[in-house]
Amino acid sequence: MNNFHQYITLNKDTVKINLGNGIQIKSLAKINDDLFWLADLQALYKISVSKKAILETVPFDISMCSNKITKLLHHNNKLFIATDRCLMQYANGVWKRLALERSDEIIAVNDMVIPDNGDLWVASQQGLYRLNDTGVFKLDKSSGLLNDYVKSVCLDDSGKLWAATNNGVNIVDIQNLATNKYPHFNIKQDVCSFNIYAISLEKPTSVITQYQLDNDSKWENVINGKIEFCNLKYGKHSVKFQTRLTDNNWLSSKSYDFEIKAPWHQTVAGFGVILLLSVAFIGFLSLYVVKRLKQRNKYLGNLIVEKERLQNELNNSRNTIAKDFHDDLGNKMARISIMSELLINENNVLDSKIKRNLEQIKMDADVLYKNTRDFIWSLSTESNELYEIDLYLCDFAEGFFENLEIRFDVKRNYDQQIKIPYHWSRHIILIFKEIMTNAAKHAQCSDVVFEIKESKGALTLSFKDNGIGLPADAMKSNNGIKNVISRTVKINGKSTFTNLEGGGCEFALTLLIPNVTIPLV
Repeated sequence: MNNFHQYITLNKDTVKINLGNGIQIKSLAKINDDLFWLADLQALYKISVSKKAILETVPFDISMCSNKITKLLHHNNKLFIATDRCLMQYANGVWKRLALERSDEIIAVNDMVIPDNGDLWVASQQGLYRLNDTGVFKLDKSSGLLNDYVKSVCLDDSGKLWAATNNGVNIVDIQNLATNKYPHFNIKQDVCSFNIYAISLEKPTSVITQYQLDNDSKWENVINGKIEFCNLKYGKHSVKFQTRLTDNNWLSSKSYDFEIKAPWHQTVAGFGVILLLSVAFIGFLSLYVVKRLKQRNKYLGNLIVEKERLQNELNNSRNTIAKDFHDDLGNKMARISIMSELLINENNVLDSKIKRNLEQIKMDADVLYKNTRDFIWSLSTESNELYEIDLYLCDFAEGFFENLEIRFDVKRNYDQQIKIPYHWSRHIILIFKEIMTNAAKHAQCSDVVFEIKESKGALTLSFKDNGIGLPADAMKSNNGIKNVISRTVKINGKSTFTNLEGGGCEFALTLLIPNVTIPLV
């Protein structure tokens, strides 16, 4: 047989069976003169010699511990599969993992053989095992093997088993195999605790003791001869023990019953007492909470009334201050500007030096009036409304950019009922007046866009131009930009300057709209 790529041949070229691409043969087992099993890394294949074909493909089951097959062996319609991690069985479409020591073991199986009596002998890296209907029997170094690592096994004509180990070959007379006596087995129970005495004077180190809890299929080893089940869930339980020497069958104990009782507070009566106490406590607590809520509601009602009264007084005071500033300071500044202009326009009355001084006075009065007008407007209550700030900035921008022949556009996407803290308005106005002025002086732009939008409690005001962009050193050298950043910090905002890919610059101011709440005491 060859295992190169696509086919196998038997008896030279008498029988040639096409396997297809990708099969890497690891082992095979004879079923009868016509059929045999073949294994690769992915599946089992049932091969017919007479039909020269694969009759059945069986993919490996998820219970397979490994796909590295070391030996296949077929007997009585059962296929035994040895791997480098466990022993598997496949029969009638069902996969089963065979335990040599315990169900979750990892034992490398090197070889297998089945004598006439039907026992399965398994060579592994931990000893030599015999599996039959009575259980599992083990031979290892403590039983007389030269070494625990058994590489391969075979039967001679007399029916004796030859076992090749790392230190030599053992010949085992499996037909007249003598087994040791059972260990002395005694169990003492103290409710949910057990002391297990399993002693062999001949081979004290070869004693194995296990337990099975609540008829579970899994057996666990007993360590140090003592085990407790007091942490199990409340209720009735049972446990069964078994012991053996490594080269003998199991000796089983009777089933021991025990009960884990719940503490009083987890019983029905205890639960009833706790429930009554809880209901009484909740009732008392509810009455107390209702009383406190009534007191708090009354306090909050008074607080809201007082807050509204103080807010109205503050609004009236702000409007009064704004009106007084406008009437007094604004009118006087306007009068200075007008009188200066009248004197400037009178011909042949003033000499050139006085005329220049009057022009400077008029210019300073106009600038002071404009700046004072922003301050006076920020004092009024309408400056608390985002929509009013929007209109104020747009009025300024339309007149400012119209004289410079720059097209101005505005975009809005926000709730017109949004109110902001009163001290924000003046900073926002001065920030964007500075940005607009810089764009007009330095950007060399023809179009500008002012946009306000609100999303999930965040407010973004941006100004975009199509000019030459912001120089790299502008953030350090431009005092106006430094003032913009400083004012942004004062209102807990975030400002960004971005040079656009197609040309121009975008400034964005982001603010979190605060929630106005009344403190609860």
